[in-house]
Amino acid sequence: MQKHSEFVPIHTILVPFIHEGPGLQALEAARFFDAEIILVGVVVVPPDQSLSVGAVAARALRKQLRQYGKDERITSKSQIIVSYQPWDEISKLLQKENPDLLCLEWDAHLTALGVTANDVLSHPPCDVALVRGKISSKPKQVLVPVRGGPHAELAVRVGLGLRPTGVTALHIRRTNDPEAGSDAPFKGLERVLKQMPEVQKQFAVTDDAAELILNSAKQADVIIVGTTIQPVTSSVSLGFFADRILREAPGVVI
Repeated sequence: MQKHSEFVPIHTILVPFIHEGPGLQALEAARFFDAEIILVGVVVVPPDQSLSVGAVAARALRKQLRQYGKDERITSKSQIIVSYQPWDEISKLLQKENPDLLCLEWDAHLTALGVTANDVLSHPPCDVALVRGKISSKPKQVLVPVRGGPHAELAVRVGLGLRPTGVTALHIRRTNDPEAGSDAPFKGLERVLKQMPEVQKQFAVTDDAAELILNSAKQADVIIVGTTIQPVTSSVSLGFFADRILREAPGVVI
């Protein structure tokens, strides 16, 4: 697919690689992007043990990351984070490296790092993609449901970044929404999408957006949804809508 100048491409993706934990599926997803991949090794030490017990694991992990580093697009950081609470150190590293995207596996990375979705998404150090499932081959069709708002453009950028055969932007409006008011957040994105013939545009009016998306997702390899823009009160929820898509969608969800 051709890239469009209206959207800034994703150039750098950071993937935490946990010793004896998640990282490989996130790395496989990142490889579909035309981007530099920064791998960071992480050894999580139980709070009742000395940090020194992580030394052997750190050496093994450094050796493993060197193997992945043979791919010219992958930068393997020589620093290995050994910590009781590695998320704090990952956050500092993200501020230093300033990647375009942090790629985490849902919800294995959160469990391994000892954090909740709320911890990661309330004040993210950079844009975050939570990947549920394995992208085993180049995606053919990517579905991006959009209503506008701060996460819509990022969702489309991620969809285009995967370089699939086709991207469908599905704009959904509730039946009782006044058209002008409800579509206001979408107008800016709509102007950009009109200049992008490589993105197929669809419009739907429904009171059950999740059900519509789940039906549409049957024809897609990957579905990309933004989290709620409202504060999430639950530490494990991404909002009712995203939760249902994660739980029920047949394919890969980002």
